[in-house]
Amino acid sequence: TIDGRASDGAPAVVIARVAGLPALSSAADLQASFGALVCGGAGAPCAVQSYLNVLEGVVVWLSVPRVTAPQTVLIRLRFVGSEEPPRGGEVGKTYAREAKEASASFAYFVPLPRVVALRWCAECVASASSCIVAGRCGGASAPKPLESSAPTRGGGTITAILENAPAIAFSALDGSLENGGGGGPL
Repeated sequence: TIDGRASDGAPAVVIARVAGLPALSSAADLQASFGALVCGGAGAPCAVQSYLNVLEGVVVWLSVPRVTAPQTVLIRLRFVGSEEPPRGGEVGKTYAREAKEASASFAYFVPLPRVVALRWCAECVASASSCIVAGRCGGASAPKPLESSAPTRGGGTITAILENAPAIAFSALDGSLENGGGGGPL
């Protein structure tokens, strides 16, 4: 998602298997970026969390930085560490090397709204900004709200708890929607 989280809400991590990279001796041997956002270092928006040297290259775990809008960016991984001298070469000598890097597209998205809970009360708590206060409805006996159900007849108030909800314009006085909600269709 655009806030650097996976669909389930956990911090997002990208796992990249890169063939042909030399073995890493530390995470600092790899420069990673998401578009213009460079990972690593103090205060960086993302980092190489872990790596594993494998026979054909390296497996890398990267934390995903936040962005402000849906977009597709290029993830770049570039080897910046020192390599062993080529076969037959002398230790300590400098050799011209080809840059070793890999890239792939990465898509950020805004998750769809999701209903987490529906609660029904015959009466709302009087003089409160929410129908349900401390897990109780209004009325003489202050009953608990019905969960995911409501009577087929009569009045009452349904409270919907949403995840990833769009901005909805409402009145702070009574909670009613203003101008149709202004948040678009759910």
